[in-house]
Formats: sequence, structure tokens, C-alpha cells
Amino acid sequence: MAHQNQNTRKPSRQRNHRRRHHLLFKSCLIVLLTFTTRIANTNARVNYYGTSTPPFSVNTAGTIALATCLLTASCIKIVSTGNECLVERLGKYKRRLGPGLHLIIRPLERISFEVSTQEQVMDVPPQQCYTRDNAPIKADAVVFMRIIDSAKARYEVDNHRL
Repeated sequence: MAHQNQNTRKPSRQRNHRRRHHLLFKSCLIVLLTFTTRIANTNARVNYYGTSTPPFSVNTAGTIALATCLLTASCIKIVSTGNECLVERLGKYKRRLGPGLHLIIRPLERISFEVSTQEQVMDVPPQQCYTRDNAPIKADAVVFMRIIDSAKARYEVDNHRL
């Protein structure tokens, strides 16, 4: 028995499901465009020359589209590798954002804290001290620190940077 060709094979359930959603999306889009066109035609005004003008000009539609794009762009937050952000919704801690692309609802949510989770080096200046036999020495130190839990660093520590 010969193998079936790719074109003669029956589509899978997943493909049928995608096609149904695609057709549903197309039909909703057509209905929406038809409805808005009818509203625009019924609300059209007749100018001095007898031609109808739409209720919104191209400039108004472009301004609305630009404002919508800017609002959408301001709701997207990209967190780079090695960083974490904390999100507060209406002033209360909601979630932690790891590296990647995230969506934030701007009127309700805000980024309250952005921190690097990489290891940081803090140099302690040299200090003079005395041993038991009163010999002066200078002590120098380097502190390596890393924030493991950014929520605790924000809400449970007074000043994590020193």
C-alpha cells in the first residue's frame, strides 16, 4: 500500500480548530468593518459642493491610532537578563517580573523597583586599627553581594545599597 501524499491527508483536529478560529476572526472583522462603515455613512455630512464628508477626518483617525499605539507601547516592559522588576497594583505588591517581555496595565500597575540580580562588588576603604600588642595595621576589604529575593530587598530592608 502506497503512502498518502501530504495534500491528500485529512487535516488534523488542531488544523480544523485553527481554521474555525481564523474564519470566526475574519467574520467578526467583516461585521465590524461593515457596521463602522454604515455608522460613518449615516453620520456623514454634506458639504458645500454636495459631496458627503465622513464624520472623522484622516487626521483625527491618525491621531487616535497614534495615541492607541503609544498607549500600547507604554504598557510593554522589557526586562533584560540579570534584572528583576517588582510590579505594584494600586500600591500593593502584585508580582515579580523576570527577564523577558511583559505587559503592564499602566493606569492600575506600576514598576516599583528594578534591581540587578548579578553579583556586585563593594569596596570598603582601608582603615587603620591596632593589634593587642599596639602594632598599627591597615585593614582593607572587598564585599561581594547579590540580591536573591528582590521583594525582600524592597520591602524588608531599609537601605540595601548602603
